Amino acid sequence: MKRSLLYGIAVLLVFIFAGCGKPGDDTNVTDRSVAVATSAVAPGDECPNGGIAIDTGIDENGNGKLDPSEVDNTQIVCNGTDGADGLLSLISISDEPAGDNCTEGGVKIEAGLDENNNAVLDPEEVDQTRYVCDGTDGTNGSDGESGSDGLSTLISVSQEPEGDNCTNGGIKIEAGLDDDRDGILDSVEVDDTEFVCNGLDGTGSLSSLISV
Repeated sequence: MKRSLLYGIAVLLVFIFAGCGKPGDDTNVTDRSVAVATSAVAPGDECPNGGIAIDTGIDENGNGKLDPSEVDNTQIVCNGTDGADGLLSLISISDEPAGDNCTEGGVKIEAGLDENNNAVLDPEEVDQTRYVCDGTDGTNGSDGESGSDGLSTLISVSQEPEGDNCTNGGIKIEAGLDDDRDGILDSVEVDDTEFVCNGLDGTGSLSSLISV
C-alpha cells in the first residue's frame, strides 16, 4: 500500500514538471502576419467602370508581400458611373446709367449658369446682380488767384537805308515784348528783326513807292 502511494506521487510530479516549460521554448512556432495587396480592375462585366481588387491573406513565407498562392480573400470595389457634366458659370459686366441703382451711374455685374450651353448669359439665366456705383462728385474748390497780365507784343517798322542789309534800301521790321509796359518797343526789347528790301532799279522803269 505504501509503495503504491509513492508510485502515484512520482507520476503526479512528472506531469507537473512537464507542464512548467517556458512558452518561448517551442522553436517550431513561426510568426506570421496578414498581408494586403491591391490591383486595378479593368472595365468589364464585374465593374463596368473599372475598380480596385483588394487581396488579403497570411504571409506564409515571410517575404513581406502577399504572393498569389497566399491569397485567402479578394474584395472588389467598383468605380461609380460618371455624373452629368456641370454647367458653366458666366459673368456679364455692363455700364449702369445714373438712376435708382446708382445715383451717379456705375457698373452692373450679372452672374448665372449657362443653362442652354450657348456661352452667353441670357437674361433668364441671371441668378445674381450686383452694382458697383460711382461716388458722388466732390465740391468745387475755391478759385485760385488771378494771374498777372501777359506782356503785349510790339512791332516797329522803319526805313532801312542802302547798305549790307539791303543793297537798294528797304524796310526793317522789328518785333518783341513790351517788357516795361510803356507801349514802346525799346531797342533792348527787340527779339526778332526782318528786312524787306527794294529790288534793283530797272532801266526806264517806274519807281517803287513804299508808304510806312
